[in-house]
Amino acid sequence: MGEGKKTIMVIDDTKPIRILLLKTFEKKYNVFLEDKGIEALQTLQEYEGKIGLIILDYEMPKLNGYQLLKLIR
Repeated sequence: MGEGKKTIMVIDDTKPIRILLLKTFEKKYNVFLEDKGIEALQTLQEYEGKIGLIILDYEMPKLNGYQLLKLIR
């Protein structure tokens, strides 16, 4: 992670959206990309307290955005 940069996580199962958001934010922020809720949850636990913003898709297979949000909170 780049020094001095804040960190955000993009969780979306649609690759073009993940790439668009990465391109939008990567100059000013460290960006984690995840395409599945379970993997995102594991990354959030690993980097607890270091991710300042989560951009979360609502419709995803297996664990949707609402279910993931409930687990994060």
